[in-house]
Amino acid sequence: MASILKVDELQGITSAGDITVTSEGGAATQSLQQGLAKVWAFIGGDGTPSITGSFNVASLTDEDTGVVRANFTNSMNDANFSNLGTPRESDYIACIQELSATHLRATSSMVLKTHSTSASSDSDGRNYAVLGDLA
Repeated sequence: MASILKVDELQGITSAGDITVTSEGGAATQSLQQGLAKVWAFIGGDGTPSITGSFNVASLTDEDTGVVRANFTNSMNDANFSNLGTPRESDYIACIQELSATHLRATSSMVLKTHSTSASSDSDGRNYAVLGDLA
């Protein structure tokens, strides 16, 4: 018979914020917190970006054609987080965090850039997620 565990909060025994999960085969462990997405968003709007659905995204700033800044509700621990992104439309070939002198990586936001062929271009849908440690 299956068991059901119902709780409102999980805390580690050694440290409240440290919960370890054992792999399916039992040979490896991983920190639960480090494996969770800390930010995700679906940004819609062709020309004028808008938050269609999100977690830990407070607002957007439209910085240029195809370039939008997602401002986090809760900052990341440092600017060395990993992010994933995909455009909704098949003719858009890249959906990346812009890393340039103009658009620096920050703990409180990330700048996202969408391309169609070789130029920056607005997309009517973009999906993003951030992995890393919250401050």
